[in-house]
Amino acid sequence: MKQAARIGRMGLLAVGLGIGAALAGTPGTAAADPSSPLDPNVAISFDGTSLFQSGTATADSGTAGDFDLAIALGAGSHATATGGIFDSAIALGADDSATMLGTGNFDSATVVGNGDDAFTGNGSLDFATIFGNGSSAEASTGNLDSASTFGTDSSTDVEDGSLDSATVVGTDSASDTSNGNLDSATVVGGLSDAEARNGDGDLASVVNTGSTEDHVFAGGTDSSFLSSNDIASVLGTDSTASAGGGFSNDLAEVLFAHGNATADTANLLYDIVSLFGNFSGSF
Repeated sequence: MKQAARIGRMGLLAVGLGIGAALAGTPGTAAADPSSPLDPNVAISFDGTSLFQSGTATADSGTAGDFDLAIALGAGSHATATGGIFDSAIALGADDSATMLGTGNFDSATVVGNGDDAFTGNGSLDFATIFGNGSSAEASTGNLDSASTFGTDSSTDVEDGSLDSATVVGTDSASDTSNGNLDSATVVGGLSDAEARNGDGDLASVVNTGSTEDHVFAGGTDSSFLSSNDIASVLGTDSTASAGGGFSNDLAEVLFAHGNATADTANLLYDIVSLFGNFSGSF
């Protein structure tokens, strides 16, 4: 195993040096002059060794023997993968930050865009992914979590739980989960937010069909009032849905309509606002 690891590191080092030589030998490129508009901004680090660095990009892969990988490509981009084994941080764009810090193994922070910030840490098999500009994603303090942001000026945040997911596909939107397990918060569209907090198995989802804000919340009000197995969803625009609020097994939905649905005063409640009428009661 040690011999194979040494061979692997030597191979990656050769690749990195080959990339560096190719970039340095490009006609018109002033490798020693970071102010040159053609100067590449590239940094590659693996298993605690810097394989290549040029311009204002930086990469840090922590300690030898952890087999972490950090790649930054773009002016002012930074990639850091330290503190666990087989972690990766990849930043592809200008002024990006991809970071894995703290304890955790097989974690991944990936950014494709400009001005983004992805973070994972203190958990294993966590993934923070961004495709867009000016956005953020964090998956931390749990295991098998996923935070995925696809769009501009949007954010996803997963903290303090395992098997949770937060997803945004849109602009100026946010989704987050915290203090629970098997929770999910999803936004498709713009100007909306979804939260699943303080409980297990809570689901918050928005599909915004218009240009006005939607808001959904599923779960407990705080760590002292946990709620589990609640569902809050909106399929429409200019609507809100809230389920849980310290109670469990509640359902609040707005479907193809404008309105407010609330099921948060007892267990086993439902409140449905739709084109076909409004329905509320208990299961």
